[in-house]
Amino acid sequence: AAGGKLTRFGMPVDPGNLLFLGQLGPKVVVGLPGCARSPALNGADWVLERLVAGIDVTHDSIARMGVGGLLKEIPTRTQSRAGETQLSDRPKIEVVLLAAGGSSRMQGRDKLLEDVDGTPMLRVATNVMLGSKVRRVNVVIQPEHEQRKAAIADLNINLVESPNWQSGMAASIAAGLKSVSQDCDAVIIALGDMPDVTPQHLDLLISAYDPSENREICRAISEDGMPGHPVLFGRRFFETLGSLTGDRGARDVIAGASDYLVDVQTDGPGAKIDLDTQEDWKAWRRAKEMST
Repeated sequence: AAGGKLTRFGMPVDPGNLLFLGQLGPKVVVGLPGCARSPALNGADWVLERLVAGIDVTHDSIARMGVGGLLKEIPTRTQSRAGETQLSDRPKIEVVLLAAGGSSRMQGRDKLLEDVDGTPMLRVATNVMLGSKVRRVNVVIQPEHEQRKAAIADLNINLVESPNWQSGMAASIAAGLKSVSQDCDAVIIALGDMPDVTPQHLDLLISAYDPSENREICRAISEDGMPGHPVLFGRRFFETLGSLTGDRGARDVIAGASDYLVDVQTDGPGAKIDLDTQEDWKAWRRAKEMST
């Protein structure tokens, strides 16, 4: 209707097979498929990279992209393709859930035992981890904290004690990393005081992880683009993470490895909401009541 011309519909790669290409006067028109929203490399990226570089993309050049092609999962696919990559070929990813903190800002209360719909916060967080696609859940905890242990005693997890937890978060990260399987490809570092994190947060990080594309630190960001948690780290960072000290967590590792960082957008504000004080908890509960 606008006087344009369709020059190519479809491309022989997946994801990206529904892309189309056209011309409207001097302008190139690209019809982007749904996979353009994915952080993973897809056919739309191949076309856009060339256009930005001033390289003509023609019917024939798109046809040639099928040589080698792409065939990989995207987060929105609900079911794997029959006969494709077997479970044994997928990255082996575990989670380290940090639950050894002292709740020092809670004025005598334990934030990981706070009530969330009738369930202790720590149990809620652990069940979220178990509901994701991670291979194993490692929960790092204080050796002497029997109440926290009791809250998750019946769950299928690997309980890890952090004897030096008082020295800061780094000690708990190190303890968690020592507990992961020897063939673990990546770990997701997660916090135990984030009630709005869901299994999808972790699954999106797993989908974004791809060492072949230098996507080896995958950080969850909120819907409005604020960096948060959880964060996935590929194996190349295990030694650096294990040598951290104090209470700075993994921020320094991320800051020094920007070439390997990909921010993964998640729904809502959950990736940035952690509750450290009684005031935080009261505000979160008020907001939850108002939303319902």
